[in-house]
Amino acid sequence: MCKDEENGISTGVMASEETKGLYSCKTVLPVGNRSDISTVAANLFDTLRRFDELGIKRVYSEVFDESGCGMAVMNRLNKAAGYKCIKV
Repeated sequence: MCKDEENGISTGVMASEETKGLYSCKTVLPVGNRSDISTVAANLFDTLRRFDELGIKRVYSEVFDESGCGMAVMNRLNKAAGYKCIKV
């Protein structure tokens, strides 16, 4: 991920509150609590907009449990990524 930054690509990570401190990239935005997927659903669009406002060109996101509204969260993330999923 941070290799992109080294190559001049503005990069960000969309992380849960629980794991946001584990990433070394310059821009890490928390999207919600992994233990309460509804917080992720509630913050998803605002977080994606924030990356746009910051001029971030490549966003990596954690995967979230697809049970309940998690399925809608993952569907939206897949659409935002143009269905390009990279396992890191």
